[in-house]
Amino acid sequence: SVRYDWSGHTWDLTWNGHSYFLQRNEKNPLPLNSVHDPLFPHNGAGLASEFFANGKDDGCETYLKVGIGHLDSGDSEKIVDSGVWAVSRGENWIEFTHTVNVSCGYGYIYVKRMELTANKPEMIISHSLRNTGSKAIETQQYIHNFFCIDNEYSGRNYQLDMPFSPTFDRVHPEKLVENMNFEPYAVFRDDNTLQFMKDIEQGNSLFAVFTGFDGSPSQNHAIIRNKRTGACVDISGDYALW
Repeated sequence: SVRYDWSGHTWDLTWNGHSYFLQRNEKNPLPLNSVHDPLFPHNGAGLASEFFANGKDDGCETYLKVGIGHLDSGDSEKIVDSGVWAVSRGENWIEFTHTVNVSCGYGYIYVKRMELTANKPEMIISHSLRNTGSKAIETQQYIHNFFCIDNEYSGRNYQLDMPFSPTFDRVHPEKLVENMNFEPYAVFRDDNTLQFMKDIEQGNSLFAVFTGFDGSPSQNHAIIRNKRTGACVDISGDYALW
């Protein structure tokens, strides 16, 4: 589809008897409204990343979205040129290379590599983007970490650790905006941990934008804990948050 980078949707990740992603398919042990549909724009799975569109206001017939290709300026759901993908792999790594020819001055070679560190519970994701066109590529990238540790939905058994004291900038749904926090579902403690107080009802969701970080790459860090099973995910990156 036209939203998420086509490389690196991760269906399964396990370590020492713990699982970390909720597989969106018929084998899913928990009930879902539907199975995964790769043609539906918002149906991401595992580690689903997205690059912001580039060149949309250049007056061209197409615009660029890294990881997807050239999209129709008049119809954002239509892919004009999806480029060429190549995949190589080894025992503990996989690499995706996406080559998109130049159109309206925009083109690139994008490489994403996912590698497991030997004898450690660690996965490293690295990105390389080379501009092959005549115009600058200006974009931002983020990743949805669709973690569901040990097949357990978000709720009272989860905790989020952060390296800074966060404040809420936006909260959804709107009925929670008045307090600008997640109460009664979750609260931030003085030790910069987000503690869930109750389970989120199936079919509902909570969303917030945090501020309070200082712009250093060291604060691009968080730990998601399943307190019931003891499994956790320690996430860090080498770029500053934005």
